[in-house]
Amino acid sequence: MLGEVAVVAFAGAGIGFGLTYGLLGAFTSIIPAELTWSWFEAPVMNARVFLFALLAVVVAMAVAGGLPAWRASRVDRASRSRMAPARRPAVGDRTSAFW
Repeated sequence: MLGEVAVVAFAGAGIGFGLTYGLLGAFTSIIPAELTWSWFEAPVMNARVFLFALLAVVVAMAVAGGLPAWRASRVDRASRSRMAPARRPAVGDRTSAFW
């Protein structure tokens, strides 16, 4: 289960990085000149952004794949009692009147 989630998560991250890299130049070219103050910094793709996005993908992958896998691996005590052999009611038992 975790492997399937990892494939989908990294595929989505790759598509997201591709779109970001491709559209970053288009979006920065339409920034009006009035917004180019001394403290304004144009958005760029650097290692810090890449590492943050990679960490977000790993955390999302762990939650989306690890939590269901962990819950599925737990033993349900109620299901174990359902697997026990059924008790046949004795003749004259109260439960036999309802069947």
